[in-house]
Amino acid sequence: MAKIRFGQNAYVEEAYGLPMVNLENWYIEEAGDRPDWSARLVPSPGLVAFSTGSTEGRGCFQSDAIASGEIVVVYDTVVKRVASNGAETTITGAVTDDSKPIAFALSQTQAVINSGGDVYTATGSTITDFTANLVAAGASGEIIDVAVVNNRHLFAEDNSGRVFYSDAGAATTIGGFFTAERDPDQIKALLVVGSNLLAMGSRKTEVWTGTDSATVPFIQRQGMVFEYGVLGSRARTQIGGGAYWAAHDNTIRRWAGGVAERISSHWLERQIASLSAANKALVRLTSHSWLGHQFVSVFMPGKGSYFYDALTGAWHRRKDIGAEVPTWGYDYFVEAFGSSYVMALTTGRLYRLDAAVFIEGTAIVRRVTTGLMPVSKTIRIDSLIVEGQSGIGLPSVGTQGYDPLCMLKLARNGHVFDDEYERKIGKAGEYNWRPVFGPLGSVRAPLVKVELAYTDPVGWTVYGATVNEDAR
Repeated sequence: MAKIRFGQNAYVEEAYGLPMVNLENWYIEEAGDRPDWSARLVPSPGLVAFSTGSTEGRGCFQSDAIASGEIVVVYDTVVKRVASNGAETTITGAVTDDSKPIAFALSQTQAVINSGGDVYTATGSTITDFTANLVAAGASGEIIDVAVVNNRHLFAEDNSGRVFYSDAGAATTIGGFFTAERDPDQIKALLVVGSNLLAMGSRKTEVWTGTDSATVPFIQRQGMVFEYGVLGSRARTQIGGGAYWAAHDNTIRRWAGGVAERISSHWLERQIASLSAANKALVRLTSHSWLGHQFVSVFMPGKGSYFYDALTGAWHRRKDIGAEVPTWGYDYFVEAFGSSYVMALTTGRLYRLDAAVFIEGTAIVRRVTTGLMPVSKTIRIDSLIVEGQSGIGLPSVGTQGYDPLCMLKLARNGHVFDDEYERKIGKAGEYNWRPVFGPLGSVRAPLVKVELAYTDPVGWTVYGATVNEDAR
């Protein structure tokens, strides 16, 4: 009997033509109940429609001090607030729309939005443009990112090494600027981790910290310069005390107070390296927490959205259904009202993440995983049994998922798949049921690839598969 461990890490290879390993709309967690497998694949959370939405979604945030704690969302030029029941209220004013994600910076009492090179204060009732204040202070380029340290708002100017800062507690009163010192290059992004400010340039990243001085409010931390710049102004995120960014050397880096650790794999770096210069500037990182996991999403134009799990160190992919669709139609996560939400990119509609739902709004989700089985000599596969959670069919007769199905394909040469086989996963309460495929014919050295998929709206967790086990 042989075991097949399905992909516990996505692997996409174009440069060398190696077999691709899918982990799509599934992520891994440790399996304390099955020491024989050690890990299992868990479905990514479903999405339940929450707000109304409008047009292109460009970002969202929440602050207890702004808009009575409601979520603030941005659609093209329109800014709205979303209440705990999903009702939307338009905030007076508008922002510049460049069809790119907004940035925002929240202090204890103020919210600043950065959109289309301009900056705005946001309250629960009004959006106010104060870009002219930065121009009066000497800024000549667009503002491309914002942050907050010590209750001072910071503004990164494009095509310069300058970061302007406000007076404490007064976002629109510009107190001065500082510049990158060790290797002056263009500041492209700002990121705050604890009391540290990462000033990210095109080639290097410097760590700064705030002071109690009114004349020198920021100083660079001695020796804290990383040889890794950032690809673009939205290619950075922060979660769990760690900074994450897509570096100019095509790696994904994490910093939590020590070295700038590389967390990307070679396949992902080759995906980033293959992007055009224009698309590299559009690489986007976002993050969110979910059931004890901290996920960092890396969006690459035309390549898709890949998620890094800070708990397990594994990567998985999320995407919409359809082989011709490379990307996932959601991004920009926010926590509010005791739940987590994500924005639909085309409509701006917020969806609530739900562990008990396995569709996205009204759309079904296709979950795919592949496993590689080395073969040293020709063998005949009489049975392939999928080991997964049994008895998960929905209880309502006649609904999709009442008698859920899974699909299996074999690539006997590791690349080209045969026709698809279909088996039942099992109805609710059928705890002794296991999907059994076979006989599947003979396979030869050196490698066989197995793909498992399902689309029924059930929470099927999978451990792996066994080959030629007695199915009785």
